Amino acid sequence: MLSSLPKLLDRQFVFGYLLPIIAFAFCGELALRPWSEVVALAVAMGSEKELGGLAVMLAALWFAAAGLMLLNRLLQRFVAGYAWPFEAWWGKRRLLQRWDREADAINREAARIEGFPDPPSAKEAVEIIEHNKRLFDFRRTFPRERDQVLGTLYGNALRAYERYPNRVYGVDGVALWPRLGGVIPKDFNDKLADAQAQVDCFINLSLLAALLALLVAVWTATDLVYRAPGAFGALTLRGAWVLASVGAARLFYRLAIERAVAEGELVRAAFDLYLPKLIPALGFTHSADRAGQAELLDEVKRASLYHLPLQRPWSAAPAVDPGAGKPSQPSQPADDAEG
Repeated sequence: MLSSLPKLLDRQFVFGYLLPIIAFAFCGELALRPWSEVVALAVAMGSEKELGGLAVMLAALWFAAAGLMLLNRLLQRFVAGYAWPFEAWWGKRRLLQRWDREADAINREAARIEGFPDPPSAKEAVEIIEHNKRLFDFRRTFPRERDQVLGTLYGNALRAYERYPNRVYGVDGVALWPRLGGVIPKDFNDKLADAQAQVDCFINLSLLAALLALLVAVWTATDLVYRAPGAFGALTLRGAWVLASVGAARLFYRLAIERAVAEGELVRAAFDLYLPKLIPALGFTHSADRAGQAELLDEVKRASLYHLPLQRPWSAAPAVDPGAGKPSQPSQPADDAEG
């Protein structure tokens, strides 16, 4: 995370973090202050005498956005359902039941379609198209394996494309992704960064909208407990803010899921296009068959996770000695049996 600090003015930071923070601060002012005070504050900030205050406010927003970026991984894992309470709540059971219904329906349709004649009739062709569309949507919103289902729709959209290289190429895409990024061209990396920025933007807007609803509700309850002047008159307006914030949080969450599905298409394309280039970039050669490629990349994954030497004598590209007729084969380091 700290490696991204020098990029705190790029479009990914501005769109993914700074804009949600500005929207949260602006809506918070409107929700918790009378309109007259908001206008007076804006006028004061715009005056030449208060330019210092405006600079302080902008700096505060910038630091708040930077803090949101540093917390991004934790927030993403929370929303994705990796942490409590999403690992043990009724919503995960509902998603598992939904996975079961969708998978059963798709399997029944597939079994019935196998009995269609070749070529199929016009009606049967329509059924085949509808089946393929249903399978397409299911594969992009849920993981293929039932035991990989997470407790949120957003998490399952992520898990769906994270499991793609495991199913198609037999390699662990999550472990290899940092290395694959080294062989992806800059223009394709820019597309991935833009897609991730859109996901970050909508997830942060959703979380901040939910936080705003909570703050307004607590503020209003505090006013009512202490019978603050005008609290009852502002109750309807603040209640509207709470409902609007909850609705906005749900909308932004749905948009984040849609953008995560679109990002998944780019991630799948990255593995399809650039996974063959990863092995020579690592300095190894291997047979062209997919099984040999998967075996080597699995070795690389385990070596990176557990800091173990490669178990098989994979052919590496050795350094050439100018005084020798041919390069000598590199020696294979001994296996660390104790891990």
